[in-house]
Amino acid sequence: ALAMLREQAARTPRGQWVRVVGGWSRYQFEERRLPTLAEINEATGDVPTYVLHLYAMAWVNKAALRALGYTRHTTFPLGEVQLDAASGEPTGVLLAKPGALILYATLKHAPTLATAAEREDSTRRYYRELNRFGVTSAVDPGGGGQEFPTHYAAVRALAARRA
Repeated sequence: ALAMLREQAARTPRGQWVRVVGGWSRYQFEERRLPTLAEINEATGDVPTYVLHLYAMAWVNKAALRALGYTRHTTFPLGEVQLDAASGEPTGVLLAKPGALILYATLKHAPTLATAAEREDSTRRYYRELNRFGVTSAVDPGGGGQEFPTHYAAVRALAARRA
């Protein structure tokens, strides 16, 4: 899992983020454990990174904290942000307590791909990765700030072209 994060950080264009969204689970990976924030920071370096765990918590690395401007003076949306006991600064651990708004609000601040072509390419790659695992169809119930049809334009364009 950490090797995958490291590889993705190395190929992520400047100004973009590494995003692991949907349901990172310890059972998906050889290590059979969740990563530590220190490991995520080491693997991703200066590339802002957001890793979601089962819609219950997320880790954002130091680069993402800087990009977001999250400090001890930030008023956070509903949710819990773990703070360092000594400095009072956010550690990068976000908890969906009592709700997941903090997780979605944080992700919403990450930059989007600039062009429709980039969004379609990213979507095509996502579906190819699903196909690689034998998944031939999927349902996205939306949520987390995703709005139809705006945030699904790439999917619709690819479907219309049967691409």
